[in-house]
Amino acid sequence: MLHFDGEVALVTGAGQGLGRAHALALASRGAKVVVNDISAGDADAGSSSTQAVAVVNEIIAAGGEAVAVDGSVATASGGAAAVERALSTFGRLDIVIHNAGIKGRSSLESLSAEQLRDVMGVHLFGAFHVLQPAWPHFQAQKSGRVVLTTSGVGFFGSAGASPYAAAKMALVGLVRTLALEGDPFDIRVNGIAPMARTEMAGAVFGKLTPKIDPILVAEVVVALAHRDTPFNGRILSAGGGRVAELFLGATVGYFNERLSAEDVVENRVKVEDRSDYELPADVMDEVAMTATRFSDL
Repeated sequence: MLHFDGEVALVTGAGQGLGRAHALALASRGAKVVVNDISAGDADAGSSSTQAVAVVNEIIAAGGEAVAVDGSVATASGGAAAVERALSTFGRLDIVIHNAGIKGRSSLESLSAEQLRDVMGVHLFGAFHVLQPAWPHFQAQKSGRVVLTTSGVGFFGSAGASPYAAAKMALVGLVRTLALEGDPFDIRVNGIAPMARTEMAGAVFGKLTPKIDPILVAEVVVALAHRDTPFNGRILSAGGGRVAELFLGATVGYFNERLSAEDVVENRVKVEDRSDYELPADVMDEVAMTATRFSDL
């Protein structure tokens, strides 16, 4: 059984839905949890009945340790405060689960600057706002686990969700890059693309909704957050008990040293042929796919 020996986990957007499920699952296996959400109040003061404090109370009632921290990670100060809460309360930070999010559906023509700022602020900038202050601590202790919440909407698209899709796909690039940067320090960074029954998702999953309990996603997050996780730089789709890797690949493609626009169109079948493809470990691996075509290199 995967167990946490008192490791400290920060979960953003943990007052309800998936974040709550993550926090409860981690705590049930021995992690100390910092429950972040907006308007969380101060759990120690006992003056708030907000959702984040309710989650903390659930954890404590079950014999675990947790504390709430108020604030939006869409701001740098909110992210820093969440990390500081972990350090000041528990003396360390081992795991960051960035789950906070807001709805982001809008057609491109009706998308306002405020909507774009809000969606990017929580989903994408929120990851930076939490990870930048956490990263030096991970490096110093030569250990850290990060799980960022992306989405199949980013990979595969969804009409009317351009800001959300863009933010979620940007997180895939962040996962891939930070996995490389963190590897020398035993910092492992992965992504989760969840399918779960939540208030934010509403009825989007139709008849599948009753089958996709958030706990079935949280169990995958536990596997990614554990100190012995074998995963690094991966994106796992999770929902309803199914777990699968989402990945980016490159076809072998078509090559011509004197390539013309006409060549591209005429050889579309070869360009798009996915019967043979490669999975580059980083961008230079993809560059090498071109370099190897030249006999004089």
